[in-house]
Amino acid sequence: VRARDRALVLSLLMHYVRPNIDYQESKTEEDRERARAQIENNPPKLVVNKGELLAHKGDAVSREKLDQIDMMYSAFRGTLFLRFLVIAAYASLLCGLVMQYMRSFRKDILFSTANVFLVALPVLLALVMGRLSLELVNFPRMPEASGYLFPAALIGMLTVILLDARTGILLVTLGSLAFSVATELDFKVFLTSLLGGYTAVGILTGAKERREVLIAGCIVGVINAVVMLLINLIDDPTDPKYFLLIWGLANGIMCGVLAMPALVLFEQMPGVVTDIRLLELTGLDHPLIKLLEEKAPGSYQHSLNVTKLAEAAAKAIGANYLLVRAGAYFHDVGKILKPKYFSENQISLDDKSLHSKISPYMSAMIIKNHVKAGIELAKQYHLPEKVLAFIPEHQGTTMITYFYHQAQKRFENSQSTDPVRELDFRYPGPKPQSIETAIVMLADTAEATVTSRFTSLTVNEYELQATIKKTVADKFNDGQFDECDLTLRDLHLIRESFVKTLLARFHHRVAYPTSTPAAPVGTVPMRRDRSERPAA
Repeated sequence: VRARDRALVLSLLMHYVRPNIDYQESKTEEDRERARAQIENNPPKLVVNKGELLAHKGDAVSREKLDQIDMMYSAFRGTLFLRFLVIAAYASLLCGLVMQYMRSFRKDILFSTANVFLVALPVLLALVMGRLSLELVNFPRMPEASGYLFPAALIGMLTVILLDARTGILLVTLGSLAFSVATELDFKVFLTSLLGGYTAVGILTGAKERREVLIAGCIVGVINAVVMLLINLIDDPTDPKYFLLIWGLANGIMCGVLAMPALVLFEQMPGVVTDIRLLELTGLDHPLIKLLEEKAPGSYQHSLNVTKLAEAAAKAIGANYLLVRAGAYFHDVGKILKPKYFSENQISLDDKSLHSKISPYMSAMIIKNHVKAGIELAKQYHLPEKVLAFIPEHQGTTMITYFYHQAQKRFENSQSTDPVRELDFRYPGPKPQSIETAIVMLADTAEATVTSRFTSLTVNEYELQATIKKTVADKFNDGQFDECDLTLRDLHLIRESFVKTLLARFHHRVAYPTSTPAAPVGTVPMRRDRSERPAA
């Protein structure tokens, strides 16, 4: 376009065209403020997909990326408190289920700090280890595989040995549910944990040796591997993920290896004694039992007889027979210090005359002191508290009757005005606090009474029954079972068990005839008369 034509067009436009927008500075500023406030009140949302990488380690972060990261963390902080409340409510629900179970089925382990730790620590230990595996283990091909390292079987192994199988099943279930929160409710991880834990409980129910824990760990590893493989085949048949076999085996073996030292640590807690520990104690090679056999052989034999009686009675009423066995073995270890003052160890006439040289009060003091000495020896040899309890409780507050009557006779034949006090001839107690210690109390008295009255030639079943019945009745009437849960039905079954065991002990044998000396070589035997032949 020529310059002259351009000028003509511009002049025409200027003449005919009029502006329809006027610039208003105040109005423009108001609109700007309104837009700014709207952005501040409703900031733009940043969508970050799961697994999306915002920045590599070591990269320079641009302003835009930094804003994205700030926005992401701002959104996260906004929901953090709500997430905490939800998880706390979830954890409270699980704890409530445990408390309800304990109130219904295991009242014996409520309201004790040690017992609370006993229930909670296996679960907490497994949860901490599971969380560490999520944080530290990174498997590029399968990021969620670290969740399979959750040691649910460790919960089952510890709980079934320390408590019982039913509690083990409960805690494995609740532990797996709790860990599922950390894995964003991954059902495959939850199911694998559940089945591995249940397997551990099933295998170790009634375990008697520590090596069984390692065997259980290997079996759990195989079960874990198979379950993980099957679940992933169901999820995606084209990708079996065979490497998970190693993952599952490692989980089970790790649980078995960790359970061994953890079990030892738990057994150091007050009031905790496992069946495995009891079996180890009841081996006759225990140094304290060997010392009892050496220093007080009569008391040692008495302890073996009491053990037979008490263990059979415990099985008859469903008590803890392993605990009864251990308690019966160690109940009289205090007699090691002064064995000759107890009748079962007195052999010579000098031994049997020891008490005649001292007063009945001194004799009673020596007899009672074997309880105190036994407690000191039990602590010295690190016996569990539940086993140590048998030493004082098997005597309770019973009367040392023989020396009490001796003291009364001396008082009647003397000019003393100081009466014989019954308290001076009673054991200090406490009375039996459990069914198990009550059984050993009865077995101890029954064995001593029956041994002093009967032999295999003089025993009579009816007299034996009457003796056992009177022994049990005397303890009952003396109030020795007021502080334990022993029932009349239990006492009846214990009496029957005692009689059965003692009849087997005092069984009759035929008198074997003496053998006739063999005739010298070369002699002819005498011919018997026809009348001497045995009848056909």
